[in-house]
Amino acid sequence: MNPRLMCAIAQGFRPATVLAVAALAFTLAGPGLFAADSSGKSKTRFGEAPGKEEEFAGGVSFENKAQYSVTSGSRTRSGSTRVGHVSSQSAAAESVMSLHLDEDILLRAGVGWERHSFGLAGHVPLPKELQSANLIIGADVDISDQWLMRMEIQPGVYGDWLNVGFDDLNSPLIIGFSWLPDKDLQWFFGIYVNPRADVPVFPGMGLRWKFADRWTLMALPPNPRIEFDLTENLTLFGGANLHYGTYHVNNVHGVVRSHNLDDNMVDYTEIRGGLGLKWKVARSVDLQLQGGSMLYREFDFHRHDTKFRGKPSLYGEFGIVANF
Repeated sequence: MNPRLMCAIAQGFRPATVLAVAALAFTLAGPGLFAADSSGKSKTRFGEAPGKEEEFAGGVSFENKAQYSVTSGSRTRSGSTRVGHVSSQSAAAESVMSLHLDEDILLRAGVGWERHSFGLAGHVPLPKELQSANLIIGADVDISDQWLMRMEIQPGVYGDWLNVGFDDLNSPLIIGFSWLPDKDLQWFFGIYVNPRADVPVFPGMGLRWKFADRWTLMALPPNPRIEFDLTENLTLFGGANLHYGTYHVNNVHGVVRSHNLDDNMVDYTEIRGGLGLKWKVARSVDLQLQGGSMLYREFDFHRHDTKFRGKPSLYGEFGIVANF
């Protein structure tokens, strides 16, 4: 679990927020892995129920996803000082190609992009934009009938993109393991390494548990939640959503210049909670719509021990996932 996240919890969440975050935060750093059935001869994409997949046929497959979200204005403070309201628009897209070398090894390569744009009302010394564009390079290895391992590195540019340079380069790393004791239960263990973050290494764990015919607990990052199948193609879910990243910001912050924060690193954290619907419009295509409360937001300029924290506000999100 992210130690800074627990510190934030201890420093004054409302009771309802504490319950929502404390119940889910321990899963937020876990790895995303593929699962295998007990035979070890077939694979399913992360989040799907094991046992429904086809036998290994080799070749190439693709994972694609995109999402867009908005949050309303959030009252923001630095310590006890009010600095104004911050709203946001976020967009992200990712495409990964997987090459099946054999039944036990899957190579993965792709690209990812994410952008957070902020509406700043008042004298808020924050960046107007945080953005990343990165490669995704990794492999999934079937260690045994019940164990899999994923190694993934995400080298790219992480910053405000005002003046891209060496300081904007970063290369987060994920090393994770997945254990599938049976078709209804899957455990995840791993570490996340972010060289430029305030806490560069932290472990995580999570699980996927189908505990009833129409109920599934997905205690997995970045969207830990519980799902209920309304129909074969329509699923209701409720849970949390985490946005987290480390970015380099240059010499202009929001609407006010703040010299002591120029040319600095910022850890950006946003935690949301709400309800949503997932609609399987085709065999390999899902649409998602969700909304609720942005529970917590923090800009942590850790080199100068300066933090900006936002109060809860509303959010809405739309997303699409397509796997082929």
